[in-house]
Amino acid sequence: MGCDLWLNIAFDFTRSNMDPSETRSLHYLDSDNVYMKVIDDVIPLLLQYDPDGEVDCFGFSGKLSPQAPTQYAFNLKGNGETCVGSEGVKDAYAETVKSITLSGPTKVVPVMQKVVSMFQGSRLNKSNQRYLVLVIVADGVPVELDQFKEAIVEMSRQPLSIFFVGVGTAKFDRLKEMDKERPLRTDFSMQGSRVSHTTFRFLHLRSCKASLEEELAESTLNKRRKDSFATAEEIGEEIMVSLEKHILDFIKSVGRVPMPAAEH
Repeated sequence: MGCDLWLNIAFDFTRSNMDPSETRSLHYLDSDNVYMKVIDDVIPLLLQYDPDGEVDCFGFSGKLSPQAPTQYAFNLKGNGETCVGSEGVKDAYAETVKSITLSGPTKVVPVMQKVVSMFQGSRLNKSNQRYLVLVIVADGVPVELDQFKEAIVEMSRQPLSIFFVGVGTAKFDRLKEMDKERPLRTDFSMQGSRVSHTTFRFLHLRSCKASLEEELAESTLNKRRKDSFATAEEIGEEIMVSLEKHILDFIKSVGRVPMPAAEH
């Protein structure tokens, strides 16, 4: 990979995931749900390049108590602690599911800003850097899509990558269109700003084989890149391929390699 990673993951707690006590819920805990599959098959791959093995874990679009306001960027550990390893991430996620009140709508910009703020506020300099990775797992398209695009453009000046993993049966057409807007495009941003380096990737974890085959046929017909996957393992492999390209793109854009950080 060529540099160390600072790994973050954020989970969607909107009502569209359905009540975790129901077997059809995407957050149902009595079996490996789609969120846990992403943790199991994506996090270990990324942790190979995270020297301390720690992951900052967040939630968005949920209420910490039934009467509380909806939160769009909260730490799953509550006290701001990181999670150690993929098992630590699973434990924090499961404990949150047991206590959270699902809400909405789907807003991801606040958690993106929180993560980048933490990154910028750490003791990083030219000889002490990391490459930031944020994996967002959600069952719908962000309602603030224009702001989402603007945030990606602005954040592309930082050494970071954002991977949006769509789960469930929602229509992710608008995110797929965003994903096709690479390489660098001046019309990606409403303001015509230029993306400094390739930063964003959308990947859809589908559960319906027939739908997957239909979409891949359409993708092949239109010579589009594959963005739908049958397993979280395939998504993990695709993220690693894309991440290497993102890092190389960043190096070209700024002329230097992000160096390992001692701590964060």
